[in-house]
Amino acid sequence: MRYEVVGDGEGPYLDLHLGKESQVRRLRFYGPRDLEIEKGFPEPTIGMEILDVRSHQLGDINIRVGDFEASHGSITFWAKEVVDLDATSAG
Repeated sequence: MRYEVVGDGEGPYLDLHLGKESQVRRLRFYGPRDLEIEKGFPEPTIGMEILDVRSHQLGDINIRVGDFEASHGSITFWAKEVVDLDATSAG
């Protein structure tokens, strides 16, 4: 996990690299808010979910990252947008 604030107009973002066996997905969340990391981190969380909440009309908040299993070490936050870095780099 990496959090950066850049001065090129993109604003803050948070990168998550999620792995299972030999597969890795790299996701970038723009405009993260209310980031919470529960006690137990960095043990892997079991029930991480990424939800599209645009229909909830929360202004510029469109993504919710949560944990449906309430496992120890969960990471939760809201974000403006998510981008699959592997899809964008593949062209």
